[in-house]
Amino acid sequence: MPVNEIPGGGKKRPLLDVEIGRLTLDPNNPRLPDEAVGQSEQKLIEVLYESFDVDELLHSMGQNGYFDEEPLVAFPSEPVSAVDLAAYSNPLHKDRQRLEDALAEPHRTFVVAEGNRRLTAAKILTDASLRQRLRLTNLSIDGAVASDLAVLPVIIYPTRSEVVPYLGVRHITGTRKWDSYAKARYIWNLLNSGGTVQEVERELGDRNRAIRQSAVAFSALNQAAVELDYDISLAKDNFSFLLLGLNQRPVRQYLGLPAASKVENVLSPIADDKLERLGELLRWMFGESNRSIPIIRESRDITNYLAPVLASEEATSALRSGRPLQDAYEYTNGEEQLVLRALARANRSVENALAVAHRHATDDVKAQVKKLASSVANLARTLEPSRD
Repeated sequence: MPVNEIPGGGKKRPLLDVEIGRLTLDPNNPRLPDEAVGQSEQKLIEVLYESFDVDELLHSMGQNGYFDEEPLVAFPSEPVSAVDLAAYSNPLHKDRQRLEDALAEPHRTFVVAEGNRRLTAAKILTDASLRQRLRLTNLSIDGAVASDLAVLPVIIYPTRSEVVPYLGVRHITGTRKWDSYAKARYIWNLLNSGGTVQEVERELGDRNRAIRQSAVAFSALNQAAVELDYDISLAKDNFSFLLLGLNQRPVRQYLGLPAASKVENVLSPIADDKLERLGELLRWMFGESNRSIPIIRESRDITNYLAPVLASEEATSALRSGRPLQDAYEYTNGEEQLVLRALARANRSVENALAVAHRHATDDVKAQVKKLASSVANLARTLEPSRD
């Protein structure tokens, strides 16, 4: 393959010094909460400051300025049509200088695809009105730092789509990974924009089918949002539960879902007649706003309890009826085994009490013994053959 066709060929993108006022935050940043996607710059700054640990950057950058060794990565807000974009692929191209001159035009702005936290910190430090809105009136910087932050180093890509391989390698298959929900949403957006699974896997360097698994899980969430009006933001913090669940065969069978590698329609994996079950699964995993709380507390609950429960009709019925997950699990081998296990536990408890009861002949103990005797008598009558 020619070097100019390799997405990460290296040292080919213009590195420019750009005034901070020409840089905007990415309203489609994969790490944003769902409700913040597409919001105004001011709202994005507030969300990033409140939720993404910008404080530590404010302290560091307020003292040291911006380290040029970590340039931002951006693309033009408007298409660059006045220059030959082939110059992006060859630093020796005859139009390279014309390209860089066009990008440096004062009216041109850029969307920052990588480095939104750093840009947020720089904007706060250099804008007194922002600090006022965020109640950071005690935060200030000296003139040298302010001057340094007024112009930032930026690597420019021609379009958002051409940043995809870089972001994928860095945050999905690389070492600075996003959380599982952000990765899945990013992958889903790529597929929903017309990319194929094979193309995305190739661009992001995925050999373990993790991209397909993430896409199937997020697509199932999206189906629940569209078809069931389910609030998928409830799944954000524990999205890994859904990934783990869909790797369990009993859970997939419950949803009528094959293994991720065999899902034909990745963007709509759950059949219409299984959507109700999808809603049940999501409520068990993540709860439902103002109506129910999740029954899954940790990943072991999925592998140790939920998967076996969903493999049993009796256990699943118990769970649907409102039984706690561990109680429903008792039905996984059928009701007879449930009865036998319960009686065995009761016998062990009675034997343990019998060993020391003679030393505690109190009224309370006697009352419990009478209650137990009545329960045993009722149980015995229940097991007697009917005389009808």
